[in-house]
Amino acid sequence: MGLKDFEFGQVTSKDANVVLTQEVCVYSMASGSYSVTATGTTNKQGEFVITNNGQEIPLTLSWGGIVLQPNVSHSVAGVVRTQLTTCDKANAITLKLSLHPNTTTVLSAGNYQLNLQFHLAQTGK
Repeated sequence: MGLKDFEFGQVTSKDANVVLTQEVCVYSMASGSYSVTATGTTNKQGEFVITNNGQEIPLTLSWGGIVLQPNVSHSVAGVVRTQLTTCDKANAITLKLSLHPNTTTVLSAGNYQLNLQFHLAQTGK
């Protein structure tokens, strides 16, 4: 259950929020909680955005129900499944991406991009 590209298809209404989800596997041989930090494409306001030829669409990114702010470590207590060496449904985390197009902007057709990186670190036992 690795991270895949999000496919939005055609977005016809510039004021409609578009939400996609994906399951990501998190497991560890160590017990305890962990933190997640997301880094990626942001605008001048520090929001995550997808881009296409200079056009930006803000988005909300959440990990297991926690809204992620760019470059901020977020504690995810009690979620990591321990003593596992493989991935299964029991240790899946839902990654949710919600687009919020500006209602005053006409969206251009094209392929929008967002580069994301996630850093996971054990924070306690």
